[in-house]
Amino acid sequence: MRGRLFAYIGTSKSSRKDIAHTVARDLGLQKIVKYSSRRPRVGEVEGLDQHFVSPGELERLHQAGILTDIMMNDRGESFGVSRLEVEAAIADERSAYITIPDPTPGLVALFGDRVVRIFTYTDRDAYRHKLASAGATAAELEQRLAIYDRKFTFAKDCEHVVRNDLTLDTILQVRNIVAAYL
Repeated sequence: MRGRLFAYIGTSKSSRKDIAHTVARDLGLQKIVKYSSRRPRVGEVEGLDQHFVSPGELERLHQAGILTDIMMNDRGESFGVSRLEVEAAIADERSAYITIPDPTPGLVALFGDRVVRIFTYTDRDAYRHKLASAGATAAELEQRLAIYDRKFTFAKDCEHVVRNDLTLDTILQVRNIVAAYL
């Protein structure tokens, strides 16, 4: 058995972070902490939630080969993944997980089939309804749905695609998927 990196990708409002954290806790997976060029939000802890660095430092780490990729989330914030942290986390038979906004070709190029991408999503109409219920304007709806559609194109490159209608059921489904690799 080889260590794996479970990379959770998905649309907004798909609960992918909650799903990933719950499955990881249940199965004893280590979290890979992303690098981010944004400022910490209230309650976030450096090194636990993310490694917070300047945009210039993020680019320098990428150019030095320390970060595999730089990706951007829906709000235009940049993130990176440490190659060394992934190597250490999946050494031997250990496995880890990460939640990322976009697929990272660099991770797959470096670690091949040891990277298992899990795409989670909510139904587009349900997503639209959540946004409208929260008071989104027509322009905001159009923008967010365009991002949803772009994100959904990532599903074709993922080993597993899971629709989240009921989060507890989805957690069980994803837990079974991940456990089958361990």
